[in-house]
Amino acid sequence: KNTLYGQGTGRHADEEVFEIGRQIIDDLSTLLGESPCFYSETPTIIDACVFGSLVNFAHGPVHSSIADHLKSKPNLVRYMDQLTLQYFPNLEKQAA
Repeated sequence: KNTLYGQGTGRHADEEVFEIGRQIIDDLSTLLGESPCFYSETPTIIDACVFGSLVNFAHGPVHSSIADHLKSKPNLVRYMDQLTLQYFPNLEKQAA
């Protein structure tokens, strides 16, 4: 609990945390638009960071309304699918 408070999440009510998360997803979706990557036509370190976070929300062990909101953004789903296929082609085969 102290860790959550120290990094900021514990300073908000649960619904506030989820609303902040949904807003971040909206902002990322807007920033990405229809581009294949953030700020470039090819992946950069920014994409590595964003991809890692999004995949954890979408497919991690803890389900939340943030994951549902993320999955409602077609451009972010496409983004995750493209990078998964490009850099982790065996991942989908293992999950099947």
